[in-house]
Amino acid sequence: MSRPVVSDRFQLVVAVTAILYTTIIGCGDPGPTDAERVNVTIANLSEAALDSESFQSFFVDGSAPDESQRHRYREYFYEMDPLDISRNSATTIVRMMNAAGEVLDEQEWVFSKVDTQWKISDAPLP
Repeated sequence: MSRPVVSDRFQLVVAVTAILYTTIIGCGDPGPTDAERVNVTIANLSEAALDSESFQSFFVDGSAPDESQRHRYREYFYEMDPLDISRNSATTIVRMMNAAGEVLDEQEWVFSKVDTQWKISDAPLP
């Protein structure tokens, strides 16, 4: 029994469809990078400081600043330098700025990866 011959035109349509599908759908979204995840943590810290429980969730267990210091984290806007990652820990220089965008201080902050989430281990303020 002979197999049906697949036309060149049909093969071309299949190939073009596969290329378009791959282009439109992509090869999968790898998700945010570690640096992006840390940056989100830093960017949202000021807002998290409004609530004790939320604030503590940004830190590795037992490393959150004393409750009396929580309000100080609301005083600044934060911006980070490139992240230096070594396995499940990372460090970066964090600039603390006022509402006018003036840099008030820079400190090295330390982060630890807990499961898939980056949390703050040490975040000194001026």
